[in-house]
Amino acid sequence: MGHNSSFVWHNIFSAKVVVRQGTRWKIGYGFIVPIVGEPWMGEGSCIPPVGPEMLALQPYLVGCLIDQSIKVWNEQLIRHLFATETTENVLNTPLHQQVDMDRLVWKAERNGLYYVRSSYRIFHSRHCQL
Repeated sequence: MGHNSSFVWHNIFSAKVVVRQGTRWKIGYGFIVPIVGEPWMGEGSCIPPVGPEMLALQPYLVGCLIDQSIKVWNEQLIRHLFATETTENVLNTPLHQQVDMDRLVWKAERNGLYYVRSSYRIFHSRHCQL
């Protein structure tokens, strides 16, 4: 951000954090979204890049966890790779047959579209918790 940034630039930079917290990936085929470090499971949780096993998964994409021929999770592989809690989170993440492309959606709204009012709610709740 720099040492002499303007008030506007400082606020834009701060808003980036809020926008990032409000998005999650909707999985299509899964070949855009990394397995580790991106919000793609359930309500937007992610697998943190902690531990050697998760660091080893960093180059892989969510599509590697999906049986692409029938578009379902490869349960055997997922149970082999992850702890029980993470396994359940992955397996409970919906795969929609009609969704082809991975895309970021705004998780604060049911329709997945970004609205200033919902980003304000996220920003306000985040700062009230501090």
